[in-house]
Amino acid sequence: MAQVRLQQLRKVFGENTVAVENLDLVIQEGEFLTLLGPSGCGKTTTLRMVAGLESPSAGGIFFGDRLVNDVPPAKRDVAMVFQSYALYPHMTVSGNLEYPLKKRGFAASERQGMIKRTAELLQITPLLERKPRQLSGGQQQRVALGRAIIRNPEVFLLDEPLSNLDAKLRAYMRAELIQLHRRIGKTMIYVTHDQLEAMTMSTRIAIMNEGKLQQLDTPDAVYNRPHNQFVASFIGTPSMNFIKGSIADQGSMVRFTSPVATVDLPRDKAAKANGRSVVVGVRPEDVTIGSGAFKGEVTVVEPTGYETMVFVNLGGQDLVARVPADNPVKAQSTVSLGFRTDRMHLFDGETGASLRAG
Repeated sequence: MAQVRLQQLRKVFGENTVAVENLDLVIQEGEFLTLLGPSGCGKTTTLRMVAGLESPSAGGIFFGDRLVNDVPPAKRDVAMVFQSYALYPHMTVSGNLEYPLKKRGFAASERQGMIKRTAELLQITPLLERKPRQLSGGQQQRVALGRAIIRNPEVFLLDEPLSNLDAKLRAYMRAELIQLHRRIGKTMIYVTHDQLEAMTMSTRIAIMNEGKLQQLDTPDAVYNRPHNQFVASFIGTPSMNFIKGSIADQGSMVRFTSPVATVDLPRDKAAKANGRSVVVGVRPEDVTIGSGAFKGEVTVVEPTGYETMVFVNLGGQDLVARVPADNPVKAQSTVSLGFRTDRMHLFDGETGASLRAG
């Protein structure tokens, strides 16, 4: 299978509930692509259409050059791992791994060898004779992955598989999935609303909102070069700060003016924005506390251990800055602040589209 290609894919539920709208997407062979977005954005519906569990209202799903819209799930050579582990409670781990092999007609001796290799790959060999109720959440998730892996499909479809785990175990399983993908080299399409999962695991991220693709890019690109204000706001914790204002030409520079701040920007940063109503975006790490031309009142200080989040009111505009943990700033104090202008983002005030030069 060369790739998975979605062409003008559309899904409508009922008379007018559009879940996915004209989605064009190519998932390359062997890549780890994440469908990311808020609840209800269409990412799980897209995954279910690829699996064959939902039929598209329009458009095509291609595996390589083969149109598979009408191909039943069992014949698509995909394996799906769900949010719920969906293990058979009356079977042992070994039985759960063996079941899909029995359904496909593998001989008993062959099945045992495949179970052994899969268990070693996922480090669950000591668990083979246990039943699901005797396993932790992380162990059950490994078994669910193993049941998908043992079939040796061309494409793995993972629908928020880590969402039921606690924070520490999610971090551990993220690392496990990254290593697993490297070892088996198969195409993985992963659905999540958790941006940290998407940023740490993905080859590329497809960010969706209201059924539409907003940006398809590498983790670095969606963070540093967002295509629109939605992507900029959805990626990053805390979220990007936004300030509404206007841009005017000042010769060698362009000037951003708003009720709370006036900032001169390099021309190459704002060449497309002259004369427009704009929204400036600045990430918390690009707000400086303790230096800068503006004065603001600190409303909240949130220590997180290795860094501190500082919430500041600047002339009625709430901003958040990410500063080192040893920064001595206190709540209810007045501080100077500034912005790293070379790191600012500009968005059209009406459409939200990026006005990035070039």
